[in-house]
Amino acid sequence: MTVKNLTIDGMTIDYTATVDSYVNYYNAFGALAGFVGDGFKAENVTVKNVTMNLNLLGEEGNAYTSAHLLPAESIGGLIGYAKGSVTMTDCKVENMTVNVTDISDDGGTKFLIGGLIGYADALYTEYQVGEDDHTYSKDYVDNGNVSITGCKVDMTVNKSGAAGAAVGGLIGGIGESITSKTGTKYSVTATID
Repeated sequence: MTVKNLTIDGMTIDYTATVDSYVNYYNAFGALAGFVGDGFKAENVTVKNVTMNLNLLGEEGNAYTSAHLLPAESIGGLIGYAKGSVTMTDCKVENMTVNVTDISDDGGTKFLIGGLIGYADALYTEYQVGEDDHTYSKDYVDNGNVSITGCKVDMTVNKSGAAGAAVGGLIGGIGESITSKTGTKYSVTATID
């Protein structure tokens, strides 16, 4: 999928997580998309005058749209969570403010905040296990790659009680080297120009 020549001007995202007695999940937030998959491209996309007010308490990751565990609350100027190969060319984030508050009882929530992408991960997929049509598993199947060319970011991050916040100018966090169930090692690389 390619998104090109798009401007988002003036938006406020207000989100407060609610406590679930069973389990609380990490989320992915971005002004353009919370989650993008392998092969996503953004060209000449501008996001400006955006405010995100996020009151989060995630304790265990699960991106519902991807059926994959997230390592932290993933917040990006454009994209919250990216898997596989993602390309961004001539994109801009202007006058963005991200206000994050850790409302977890223990204050131990992790946040990955990036000017363009919150968290970039290797490519994984769901596959059928056995002969049962209803049993699935997940595994990594390829490296991830983020390519960023000619992009600019102007973003302010305010952390209220968010001691576990890692903030990156372009990317908040990049997936670590991981070994698949078949023993193959995969990782994520970033090319920034």
